[in-house]
Amino acid sequence: MKKYIIYLFAIILLGNNIANQAEAQGPPINTETAFVTGLESGAIRSFGKATRQIGSLPGGRGELNIISIPLIVPYELLPNKLVVGASIPYLDKEKKTTINGKRKSLSDSGFGDLTLFGKYQFLQRDAHLQTTRISALGKVKVPTGEDDEKTSAGVRLPASVQLGTGSDDYTLGIIFTHIKKRFGINADLIYTLKTEANSFEFGDTLNYDIAFGYRVLPVVYETYPAKHLNLFLEFNGKLSQKNKQNDKRVDDSGRNTIFLSPGIQFIPGRNFLIEASFQKPIYEDLRGDQLDTDYSFNIGFRWLLF
Repeated sequence: MKKYIIYLFAIILLGNNIANQAEAQGPPINTETAFVTGLESGAIRSFGKATRQIGSLPGGRGELNIISIPLIVPYELLPNKLVVGASIPYLDKEKKTTINGKRKSLSDSGFGDLTLFGKYQFLQRDAHLQTTRISALGKVKVPTGEDDEKTSAGVRLPASVQLGTGSDDYTLGIIFTHIKKRFGINADLIYTLKTEANSFEFGDTLNYDIAFGYRVLPVVYETYPAKHLNLFLEFNGKLSQKNKQNDKRVDDSGRNTIFLSPGIQFIPGRNFLIEASFQKPIYEDLRGDQLDTDYSFNIGFRWLLF
């Protein structure tokens, strides 16, 4: 009888280890993951993201540089089902323009708007060395960032330079994840409804992303957990509707951009990872005279605290 109990205990441990190995790939960098456990459940996340936009404007040229350093804190409210949390970015923005030979520089820095979020996993299918998850995502952005900053001359900064939008925005999305052995795929479809503030309304957005992941190391698990090295290739799309000013559509607004986003991720232990990604537009359709997105780069970490 004792021998059978030992066998049963060994089978349970083996099954648990196989399930862990099936899940053993870090979350993608720019695409959402359907997982609500591990480094998605109670891991403080932060990264520095630099974005540069350049291009022609009526009568000249312009450049917009944005550095964003968000702090994201999730909490697993229902084990393996529901994660809730909050995020807030620290922003540094600078817009340079040369119009009819006259140069101008506008800038602002500080904390942006607070976002509250929840992610609910409603499907989980596990098999030998593979797993499939589907989750729903919801967010509410509240206007905590300054949205009425002015220059020294008393002129209000343009909306693109303000730290906050002044509006309450609402997001709904669906996320798919499938991992089999060393390969993983994540995809999401996320819609954000923007509202009006200060007689201005940013256009609604639709994010559509897909990420392919490959676990370079370990090739075969000898111990679990083990150090991980993951590579990602992501395609990140964002469709933005036209903005509105005084209930009228702004002609020079709205765009559809698709980024090619290679990335690398290192997980030295169960509770920590570092990651980096470079994003370059491979397709961009601008409505009117706007700044083109030149590139975006981010490097950051996730630290599982609870």
